[in-house]
Amino acid sequence: MKILTISTVFPYPPQDGTKIQIFQRVRCLSETSDVTLLCIVDALPEQVWVDEMQKYCNVQLMMRPVIQLSSGAIERAYNFIHSLVTGIPYYERGHFRRDVGAWIQRAVRTKEFDVVEGDVHAGIYLRGPLNALKVWILHSVSDSNEKRSIRFARDWKNWLTLSCYRVVSRRYERVTARRVDLVVVLTPENEADLKQVDPNINVKNCLTNGVDLDYFRYEPEAEEPQGVCFVGKMDYLPNNDAVLHFYRNIWPEVREKAPHSRLLVIGSNPLPEVVELAKDPSVEVSGFVEDVRPLIRKAGIAVVPVRMGGGILNKVLEAMAMGVPVVASRIAIHGLKVEPGREILVCDSDEEFAANVIRLLSNSQFRVQMSAAGRQYVEAYHKWRPIVGRYRSALDTLVIQKRKSQVEFQTLPLKQA
Repeated sequence: MKILTISTVFPYPPQDGTKIQIFQRVRCLSETSDVTLLCIVDALPEQVWVDEMQKYCNVQLMMRPVIQLSSGAIERAYNFIHSLVTGIPYYERGHFRRDVGAWIQRAVRTKEFDVVEGDVHAGIYLRGPLNALKVWILHSVSDSNEKRSIRFARDWKNWLTLSCYRVVSRRYERVTARRVDLVVVLTPENEADLKQVDPNINVKNCLTNGVDLDYFRYEPEAEEPQGVCFVGKMDYLPNNDAVLHFYRNIWPEVREKAPHSRLLVIGSNPLPEVVELAKDPSVEVSGFVEDVRPLIRKAGIAVVPVRMGGGILNKVLEAMAMGVPVVASRIAIHGLKVEPGREILVCDSDEEFAANVIRLLSNSQFRVQMSAAGRQYVEAYHKWRPIVGRYRSALDTLVIQKRKSQVEFQTLPLKQA
């Protein structure tokens, strides 16, 4: 099978959820398929990174201008009206270039790709006709994410902005999804969410996230935990909100019962309000680190108190793979087959969250049990090869069906005039 993968990020090094999913999918697909990776980027990746990806696929790079987010009331109003009229949010339109679209058309025609798959923002290149199976891979569903964000809007202006753009993004998501052969999502919840947008969308949860079990190797607890950690890109709204909410509403209770514990925030581009937390002696904000594993082990417990966003959270899988117990909100386990209380602690309130953190900090035997159960879970359900193998099987079935329907159409008898 010949596959063209379109991405608006370069997936190496695989340091965040989107890049991890693309890198591991391409790597595993390349074992049985001829894969070409087209990346539309605003800055060229380092050559050593390109060389690494070329071990698995043919890499094509095309440039686009840096996407400028709207600033100022007039610009925001113009962008919203333009988005409403065109049906394409301005930040999605920023990923599109006509010469890239033309390149894709030529490549599909001359190289005869069986499948053209696009991740997230690359879906804009799948809206037109292509003589191949078109697959849009969504790592989460924007409509559901924005619905959750609206619940936690900072003020009425923020609420109005989010509500307006939900109208636009919902329309864009529905139209784009109807123009592809298959929408692939990572969780059953996302499948149900997209069906609510439009029940006629062909959507399937035939892919999920995995974890590199060799890199995130299991190590039994060597010493008492120093506290808790949160891992994630800190300029991403759901992560920023989670840390601030945890510090303000959960951390005081934990500190009262465990006064020597520390909160470690690990992740790139922390916003000023998160950096400010480091003025508290019990908080450390690391910023970007090349290797998060030593810091996660140093903390000893991972917390994931997210209230918005969606999709599979790699931070959960990685901590469990390492044998680090996880305390999470219910939204953080979407798409997982975990048994709450055994492999992970799941909380429905701030009080429950604080109580579970305190329980782990004070009970070494319980931590050992959670550690072993978490590792067993990811070994059973989140190995990359079986995950991508199921996705590949779904593609095989649809490619065969598409070819059969094309042959049947070509052999239909012409009606006599």
